[in-house]
Amino acid sequence: MLRRDGPPIGRTFAATVALALILSVLPLPEALRPFAKLRETPKDTLARLVWPHRAGPVAQPPPPELDAIVLAPQEEEAAEPEAMVFEPLDLTTTATAPPEPRRARRDDEARKWDVLLERVQAKHVALVDPCLDAACRTTALTPWFEALDAIGAESPSPVRLVTLGTSLIASDHITDVLRRRLQNRYGDAGAGFLFVDRPTRNAGRTVRSGTATEGWLIEKVTDAPPLTNGGLGGVAFTAPADAPQDTNYLASGARHLELFAVTQRGAGVVQVLGDGRMLGELETSGAPGQARFPSLELPEGVTHLTLRTRRGAVRLDGVVLERAEPGVVVDSLGLPGGSATVLLSENESLFRAQLEARKPALVILMIGGNDAFDLSLNRYTVNIARERMKALIARVKAGAPGAACLLASPPDAGIWRMDQTLTPRTQTRLVATYMGELAKESGCAWYDMQAAMGGEGAIERWWSAGLMNRDLVHPLALGGDLMGYQLDEALEVARRQHEQKTREFGALQGGRRSRPRVRPCLPLPEGERVGERA
Repeated sequence: MLRRDGPPIGRTFAATVALALILSVLPLPEALRPFAKLRETPKDTLARLVWPHRAGPVAQPPPPELDAIVLAPQEEEAAEPEAMVFEPLDLTTTATAPPEPRRARRDDEARKWDVLLERVQAKHVALVDPCLDAACRTTALTPWFEALDAIGAESPSPVRLVTLGTSLIASDHITDVLRRRLQNRYGDAGAGFLFVDRPTRNAGRTVRSGTATEGWLIEKVTDAPPLTNGGLGGVAFTAPADAPQDTNYLASGARHLELFAVTQRGAGVVQVLGDGRMLGELETSGAPGQARFPSLELPEGVTHLTLRTRRGAVRLDGVVLERAEPGVVVDSLGLPGGSATVLLSENESLFRAQLEARKPALVILMIGGNDAFDLSLNRYTVNIARERMKALIARVKAGAPGAACLLASPPDAGIWRMDQTLTPRTQTRLVATYMGELAKESGCAWYDMQAAMGGEGAIERWWSAGLMNRDLVHPLALGGDLMGYQLDEALEVARRQHEQKTREFGALQGGRRSRPRVRPCLPLPEGERVGERA
């Protein structure tokens, strides 16, 4: 059929295909050739072009069998090697005494992760932790390291880490392994910030949310139209005045509950029930749009909590459950579709008040993947993306002025070509570059997740190893766990280096500094997680 305002569709399509074929045989970089394998495998490539359904999509490789990894014996081995454990951590169990110290060596879990890293040619990448004074006694991560060092008698309250991210952590992959290993070393101070329900209902795991009734209205800053007064997590959960709602949590071991409410005139109350027994009521009424944090101390022995709205509409952005004892809390606030542009659309006063309420020792911005995607579509320029990231960093530092900050630039991502081969998304490196520059300018640490994966193009190896989703953006569960292990290792190595420098400086000054109370990273017992259905 002919178009009145242009050439025939068939002729245009043929010209496009011809141009793609010409580009594919020219001596260009592989990333610029639409049919990258045309010269090597012309028959298969043309078959995928002419008969795409017959050729079929590239099959998802099976994930590796971690239990089958055999470790070579070490020179100094414990008498009883510990079993490899990858079960989810039970964030709700009663705290136990620290395990007995053992000889310093790589734990078996870490050694098996390292075997898998070698298979995909990934590596441990050092954090860039810039100096903040001439003598380099203070670095970007000093507040975090000092908070960990003070855990115990010097710091009876929890040490909190807040991670703001995208869909990479929306189901708590990456951050779950980081949390488990940190809490194993320094103590488990509770679950921390949890959503009322999953931000995208019926999608993803429930490990960082409650199990809610269906009547909650869920609004996000990424919706169309967007939520206009979003807070720290970018998600609002509202129970209508005429339809009271519940949300339920597994909470054994929790002793402190705090609501992240946003007030409305004439708003209702939240009844708190522990194992079916009324524990108290928390008010949410007030001047419209204000952050409010009503709290309640929980009796010992409560295993299940129910939050029930009554006597009016209630808006909750989240719920905090903590043990109120020494240890680490890791909040994971993952927003699908999040970017610097999106997070800046949140209400600044709510964002700041809610971040201040968490009193974090460290804030991690694990974003940039959606910024790279937007850049690939020319939605804005690199300079604009950089300025928006800079503004987001400033907003975080305003909300947590005493905290350390860490920018984690996005992991390697890919794009499927027309011939079903893949190529890396080149904009990922652009985002990593300006995030590294901004970290130095802003006094933040920087972690290059793309480099940790093995650099640009690593996505093909991770896909072939069965660690990535077909969208070539999101890791599968095992891939996310591997990234979490790498981040944890980078933070721990940086802490040990900081400790050594501090000890050396103290020796020069004639003083002494105690070693931090760090427990060896041992596997933890299996159990249910906060937020999972009972």
